[in-house]
Amino acid sequence: MHARGAGALVALWLAGCAQAPPALRLEQPLDIGSIPGTQLALSLDAAMPLMTVADQPVFAGEVSLQAIDALLSLKSGYILHTGDLLTPDEADRWRANLLPTTLGRQRIGQEARLQLPVAGPAPLTLVMRDERESLWLDETDIETRRHGFDLRWAPAFADVRLQWDLAALPWDARSALDCPVHARLAVPLSSAAWRAELGGRACSVSGMPGDVLGPDAQTWSAGAHWQAAGRRLGLRVLAVEAGSTDVATAAQALEVGLDHERRIGAWTAHSGLAWRETAGADRTDDWAMEARLRREIGTVALSAQWQSGDRYWFLPDHTVPTEDLALSLDLSDWLARQWPVELPTLQLSYHWRSGVDDWRDESLQWRLWMPW
Repeated sequence: MHARGAGALVALWLAGCAQAPPALRLEQPLDIGSIPGTQLALSLDAAMPLMTVADQPVFAGEVSLQAIDALLSLKSGYILHTGDLLTPDEADRWRANLLPTTLGRQRIGQEARLQLPVAGPAPLTLVMRDERESLWLDETDIETRRHGFDLRWAPAFADVRLQWDLAALPWDARSALDCPVHARLAVPLSSAAWRAELGGRACSVSGMPGDVLGPDAQTWSAGAHWQAAGRRLGLRVLAVEAGSTDVATAAQALEVGLDHERRIGAWTAHSGLAWRETAGADRTDDWAMEARLRREIGTVALSAQWQSGDRYWFLPDHTVPTEDLALSLDLSDWLARQWPVELPTLQLSYHWRSGVDDWRDESLQWRLWMPW
């Protein structure tokens, strides 16, 4: 109870600062110069929501250490959420009836990466992850734990990767699939500019409404990629099979997609188009589109991204068309000239999304990563 109360007080204090970035205080770095090939880094993230929504993370931090000339690296991260204690959407409900049931939530994660020079022409890379999450409720605490590993071997003639990871994957507005198990094989073709890829994933459907349990799903993919100076082209075929006892969520679906990227001077443009077909579905919107544009102005980079499509396109009787707009300002190169460290990161971004409630909606976020 003491830990839960202290965590709620910390969440309350941080949320009060959510409209402005918290001060970054760098303590004196550890004296690790006597250890060859060792580097220590600190990363802090905070969100400045224009409209606070549930499950908004108010603080995230990470400390990383590389040793033995990067053969071994360790990371430890922390994320804090306020739950429904300070969410305006929930305030009227719990003020009129009961006290809030969720006081906050924290997530602590560790990662160890080891490169083993024992597999012929390329090292064998093994990554192990452990994540613990604490949910602070009004009467009790709920603890969960997740594990994962990533095994990769990438010599010149192939790239083989097997991944099992129950941690949250990078957010993608195009598909409502959570895929903890991945397998991929990439092989260069006769020309160095061409590469073929085969892949498979074991997934579950995420974000189903109400008490509907998302079905399990499997995906298989094949693709060809071409890359030359300033240009990249990719063609992919993706098959999705979602198995369920509910007819409404049983599906077999196919996607054929084309991606193109071009760089001219300080401009970089990316476009993507995908045609989708789902067995038993009666919908008119069978296309998904994506466009990205980036402009570098000296040491500053501006970028914009737009996505349109249905995240549940592979289910016959469940549709949620969405549009996503993201704008970002990258000041990393400018910071590198102001601060004598290697590859720092300083970014400011804005997200707008229609169709699905998400903590990224209407939010302004900043990211700072600074090694020393």
